Amino acid sequence: MPSGVYEHKPLTEEHRRKIGLNNLGKRLGKPSPMKGKHMSEEAKKKIGLANLGRHHTKETIEKMRIIHSKENLSDQTLRKMSIANSGRPSPMKDKHHTKESKEKMRVAHLGLPSWAKGKHFSKEYRKKLSEAQKGRRPTKETLRKILGKRSLTNLEVIFQSIVDKYNLPYKYVGDGSFIIDCYCPDFINTNSKKIAIEVYAKYFKKKSMSIEDWKIQRAEVFKQYGWKIIYFNENEVNEENVLNKIKEVNK
Repeated sequence: MPSGVYEHKPLTEEHRRKIGLNNLGKRLGKPSPMKGKHMSEEAKKKIGLANLGRHHTKETIEKMRIIHSKENLSDQTLRKMSIANSGRPSPMKDKHHTKESKEKMRVAHLGLPSWAKGKHFSKEYRKKLSEAQKGRRPTKETLRKILGKRSLTNLEVIFQSIVDKYNLPYKYVGDGSFIIDCYCPDFINTNSKKIAIEVYAKYFKKKSMSIEDWKIQRAEVFKQYGWKIIYFNENEVNEENVLNKIKEVNK
């Protein structure tokens, strides 16, 4: 293809007529000349360049919608489409991943940025990505965007119900509304006391370090800003334990 700048002009009526005649055979049941064939990468590139910057008009989009709507397709055509799209059942139908498989998938994606999740990379490339991400921490703005989309966990809902029942001076901030040095607690005190609360389930907590190390690391960061943290796991979120712990910290 010669180099240079190409001007994309709208299709002429003559050109549209030729395209219509060319596609007429498809609507009459004639096989496509491309059936069983595949375009080369060079041909795809040429087509992409030829259509660069072009957009269908609203009228064309509406025509395409009408032509391809199921109401305008015969029963025979719908049956053929059904057979063509039925395919073979998924190999994972009625099956479940084992704990080992889940752990392998988790480890395989550990340390990758969000845009890389679900993609397949070589071990060497994954290692490079992981090394590049080490030491990086998200900004407060990024955290707020991420946490703003999450909903309360079952444990947080139970804890919130205890707060409401006994009118405790704590509010939920796990949505990113309160952040300390890139850390976001689940609840904080509303009586000007620097007390934060973390509600967590042991199973879902970070597996890259022990829970005790996670607690210590978090507590040290909060301590730098004069904050105390109370931790509640799934076995500790009950009325008696919550009231006793909060009362003890307030002494």
